[in-house]
Amino acid sequence: MPKVNLTDAFCRSAKAEDGKVTEFADAKERGLALRVTPNVARSWTFRYRNAAGKQKRISLGRLDELSLAAARAKAAQTRVDILNGLDPADMRLAAKFAFLEHEKLETIGEIAERYMAAAVDGAHRFFKNEERPKKASTLANEWYYLNRFIIPDLGKAKLDHLNRHSLQEYIDSVRAKHSKSSARQCYVLLKGIYGYAVWKEHCAADPMQFVSAPGFKDRKRLLSDAEIMKVWLGLMHAEMCAGLSISRPVALALMLCLVTAQRRGEISGLRKDEIDLNQEYWILPEERSKNRTAHVAPLSAMATNLIEAAWSLSGDSPYLFPSPRKKDKPITGHSLSRAFNRLTKWFGISDCRVHDLRRTASTTMVGIGVSAATVSRILNHTTREEGEAQATKKSYNLYAYLPEKRSGLDRWDAHLSKIIKRQERPKFGQYDLAGVGQ
Repeated sequence: MPKVNLTDAFCRSAKAEDGKVTEFADAKERGLALRVTPNVARSWTFRYRNAAGKQKRISLGRLDELSLAAARAKAAQTRVDILNGLDPADMRLAAKFAFLEHEKLETIGEIAERYMAAAVDGAHRFFKNEERPKKASTLANEWYYLNRFIIPDLGKAKLDHLNRHSLQEYIDSVRAKHSKSSARQCYVLLKGIYGYAVWKEHCAADPMQFVSAPGFKDRKRLLSDAEIMKVWLGLMHAEMCAGLSISRPVALALMLCLVTAQRRGEISGLRKDEIDLNQEYWILPEERSKNRTAHVAPLSAMATNLIEAAWSLSGDSPYLFPSPRKKDKPITGHSLSRAFNRLTKWFGISDCRVHDLRRTASTTMVGIGVSAATVSRILNHTTREEGEAQATKKSYNLYAYLPEKRSGLDRWDAHLSKIIKRQERPKFGQYDLAGVGQ
């Protein structure tokens, strides 16, 4: 390696010798050299021996970025580091690895997408005995909150860069700016995302632990007989209510919610192949059931009439209540809620939701003498009976207690019919519904 008393002019004009990479050692600063490649790329290099006596070389930068004076100063500082026991090459390698590890850290948005993709097949969390895929309606609801809140607000944040304090502040801000319900949904999603990330070893700890979210008090709202009559007649004759827009299929679906005491989403997504009109029952498969338990719901006379009316309006769709836009898709539970909100507002019925129909039906059944155990089975509530093994519960006879459930729903049918057929009928709009349905 030729040793040269380097000057700025020499450095700017230096060329490689014999078509090979050439280093021109600085006569003034030991270890510093100008490195020139055959294509005339010029850079600074520094050679040294570490504490073990091993010779090493590091680059200090390109000539066009670092002048001769700056290169000499940098070489001198590097020598001080070496005298202090540091190894510049090892320091750079460690810094590079740290940078790569930082870049490798997944973001909330990236893990959220993996979590949601895994949830389709039930691989989003550890289940001891079996995978449990999330229902399509649940996935659609979670994607809404991801795209509406979490991804825009936190999507680019690294998993390990958010701590419990920052996540709690985020949940609190969603509650303050939007609603308790939105904050709760974001909490549940972030809890799932971090749980998945820890399980798959994308991060070491779960900062969502001990983060709190708004809770909800158990609702106890029951409809009075007068409110039931208003709701029923309003749904029967929605076209007579000026300004109230409820399609006939949606009205029938809401009426079926009240008659069968089944869940909103299970009614809205009802498939025709789940119904046996000859045997007068409806088999809800486990993949559509909220508690993942298949369920046989007996159909009373009123329920059968409502289903036959809806069937006649559904055309060749596989769904009893097809979407008006896509016949191969059902209406959503949200569409039932929106319609019911319009209906109750029109009649001045306050603080009433679709699920209150189910609660009213179940509570009334107990009141008219149906046993609480039978009502629980009608509602498809899962309870661990004393002495019953979990495996037995999973494979119990689907048709068990069918006579008791049918009797209970028939008694509810008769009671509901009495409410609807009472003489005092509400007047609304320009119509008097006295006499309707008698």
